[in-house]
Amino acid sequence: ITFDDGYLDNYEVAFPSMQKYGVTAVIFLLTSRMTDTHYLPWWDACAEAIRRTRKTEVNLPVLGLRQLGDDVQNLAVSSEMIQHLKGVPEADKLSQLAQMVEALAVDLSLEKPLFVNWDQVRNLVAGGVACQPHTQTHAIMTRIAEEQVYEEIRMSKMLIEQETDQQATAFAYPNGTPADFDKTNEVIALNRAKERDA
Repeated sequence: ITFDDGYLDNYEVAFPSMQKYGVTAVIFLLTSRMTDTHYLPWWDACAEAIRRTRKTEVNLPVLGLRQLGDDVQNLAVSSEMIQHLKGVPEADKLSQLAQMVEALAVDLSLEKPLFVNWDQVRNLVAGGVACQPHTQTHAIMTRIAEEQVYEEIRMSKMLIEQETDQQATAFAYPNGTPADFDKTNEVIALNRAKERDA
């Protein structure tokens, strides 16, 4: 079984069941979140902003005027916005998300952590769950510069190995569709990592 990102429910819900039934798993961690566990990633922020708003009509960036209200409408608008944001450069994505949150007039602060912390990661590893890199910030790798591709891979790998004393032997691309995978960037980033670590 594989999980992406490192949400707290992987630890609180899935981990006890995996131990009970002897199921093995890999969790691909969004490593910048282990020290900032209350952070909402952009896709969660998008969905949560629509869930929390009291507005029934909103003029969203790029999408324009949309009706909100019941769960079906809200899910449709949220899905539409998330699909749009997946296709834009990272800087534009964050700017448009901020405009969306402002238009919806919501507070996205969290009372409880959303992600596991490093102590919980170490408990997972001790319990037989492999924890592997999934980048630092979940940037879609074909939407960022070559140097950032390298840093996303390098830092994520380094933190996993530093915090868990296990080797990083796998990597999960954020989003994971063919459009999010660039073989040239991957080869360049991995070659640079080998050169700098030598």
